[in-house]
Amino acid sequence: MNLIPLGSGGAAQRVDPLRRAAPGDQARPATRAEGPLPQRTAMASGPAGPRASPSREILLPSAEVPMAGSLARAHAEARTALTQVEVLFEKAAHGEPLPLALAEATVSGLLASLEGDEACLPSIVRLKAHRDYACMHSVAVCVLMACLAREMRLDEKQRREAALAGLLHDIGKAFLPAHVFAKPGRLTEDEFAVVRRHPELGFDALEATAGLSTGVRSVARHHHERPDGRGYPDRLDGPRISLLARMGAVCDVYDAVTSNRPYKDGWDPVAAMRAMATWTQDGQFDACVMQAFKRLMGDHPIGSLVRLRSERLGVVNASAGGASRRGQPSPLSVTAFYCLRTGQPMPPEIVEIRPGASAEAIVSAESNATWRFRRLDELWAGDVAAGLHPVHTPFGGLPLKSPRPASQLLA
Repeated sequence: MNLIPLGSGGAAQRVDPLRRAAPGDQARPATRAEGPLPQRTAMASGPAGPRASPSREILLPSAEVPMAGSLARAHAEARTALTQVEVLFEKAAHGEPLPLALAEATVSGLLASLEGDEACLPSIVRLKAHRDYACMHSVAVCVLMACLAREMRLDEKQRREAALAGLLHDIGKAFLPAHVFAKPGRLTEDEFAVVRRHPELGFDALEATAGLSTGVRSVARHHHERPDGRGYPDRLDGPRISLLARMGAVCDVYDAVTSNRPYKDGWDPVAAMRAMATWTQDGQFDACVMQAFKRLMGDHPIGSLVRLRSERLGVVNASAGGASRRGQPSPLSVTAFYCLRTGQPMPPEIVEIRPGASAEAIVSAESNATWRFRRLDELWAGDVAAGLHPVHTPFGGLPLKSPRPASQLLA
């Protein structure tokens, strides 16, 4: 693994062997898992809601960031897993045997972290530096698969199998040319055809690895299949796609669309869930799996922008005292930061919302595609989210001459 010194007093930075340097990589500071937060600002820019200003700064003092200890622990576990997945990808790329023991140890560490706090880790893995995307995406899908398996009441053996399948689902991308895989713009037809080979390449690599189940291999090959038969590479339909592969398809796409990439900004969680509900109706996802995933995420996932009864905007930052998804709404914690009455930012305030027991309530979900607040993740993730932002145009997007169409975003 290549190591690049960060400069005087800095730790070495790991470099994903599959990525091409993204704009702004050298200027982006390293992310810290611990330590006090410096004072930061988020910006609302470009066309916004009816009262939002195009140039308001939102004060983000460290004292207003909740869950600091839990977030730091989840982030540390995610970074450990990232390092281990980098090794898996590097060995695969060099044609070396896949170290299954390392993959299983990575899964064990992530499952243990989920036992301690199931809310933080799935949210933390959504935050990725561009340089880490390829491997952190595998970590994220592993975590989402483990959570989804529990939501679907699969037993512990099946849950571990689902997590391992998520970790290895994109191993075929280790064999793609770096100039194609990390290209920050529209792929040519030939390049897109190369990318679409990764399920078969991954399946072949896992076929050569002793000790893996049929289910794990099926996710590598079939996570781009669709129940309507219009997926790839085998154009399977309905029950011909394994349950794990149908789960993998949902988890893979959710993380892909909510993550910042060199060629696009990530969608907010609510916008992603709405889009995926439409895609399910169009035949892309298994309806039962998608229903379970929706239960898992809840109405307002961590990081969601919401409108409060008090005419303020806020970001969901945590469950406030233990989620109870079945039968009744979960208590939530929201960081309120913007006053709709005045159209002005306000000092962030933590508001606990307990349905039926508090005067405050969430009125509706809001899309940040409308409001365009910048660096919004720092309101709930604090230091973990710092330094992960791409070089933006004033409207929040990279100035690409040929951005990727939707079909290429999900490849």
